[in-house]
Amino acid sequence: MSLAVTFFHVSFIEFVAEYRGSASSTGPSGEFIGGVKFLAGHNVEVNLAGGAGSLPGIGTPDYRGVFGVTVA
Repeated sequence: MSLAVTFFHVSFIEFVAEYRGSASSTGPSGEFIGGVKFLAGHNVEVNLAGGAGSLPGIGTPDYRGVFGVTVA
């Protein structure tokens, strides 16, 4: 299961929040991630996010950091 919400107040910044979770025979797992997407031009986005595990389980990180650049 995954749930994501995006909010942008100005045209060049978006705020993103996401929850990812799953249930399996080994038990539930889940994590929250929050981040910012900067629209650095007409064709360039810079993404920065971080989060933490919310439910103990296989594959759940203690912490996670994400950085990315998208060029279209």
